[in-house]
Amino acid sequence: MSRYLWLLLAAALLSKTGLAAAPSADEVRAVVMRSLMSWETLNEADFTETAHPQLIFAYPGKRTDNAGALAVFRMWKDKFKNTKVYVHQILVDGNRFAVEYQFATTSKASGKRTAMGTTAVGELRDGRIIVLKEYTDSQVDDMQRLGELPLDEGAEPYPWPASS
Repeated sequence: MSRYLWLLLAAALLSKTGLAAAPSADEVRAVVMRSLMSWETLNEADFTETAHPQLIFAYPGKRTDNAGALAVFRMWKDKFKNTKVYVHQILVDGNRFAVEYQFATTSKASGKRTAMGTTAVGELRDGRIIVLKEYTDSQVDDMQRLGELPLDEGAEPYPWPASS
């Protein structure tokens, strides 16, 4: 066999066994940003096209699959408005990532606005997010709705807002 044919065969085997080269850091960041911004734009195509069919999506109070994550996204579209995602940083290691951001939104029912610092870790497979684990403190959201904590929207995300 020619050297060229061997190279093609090796590349095909690597891609079938999952040993293909990891995506670049820029590619990972682009997928993560598109997914995060889908919550701001409410663009369902951006959400679904960045979610792997075998997605595991976990956040405080729930762990779900791709269909469950889409249900959460649709519920969000129904119950919240004026969502803004302030991305502070995305760290990438091969196909894994950590992202720090603030998620601000307004409840359609109450009109109350909240802003929570969030950290998420995840992993890409086949150019899509296959694992996403979000870490937040839901007390912040609850206390902001009650007027007990300041709304520090757009500030550097921390687990707890600055006290006034």
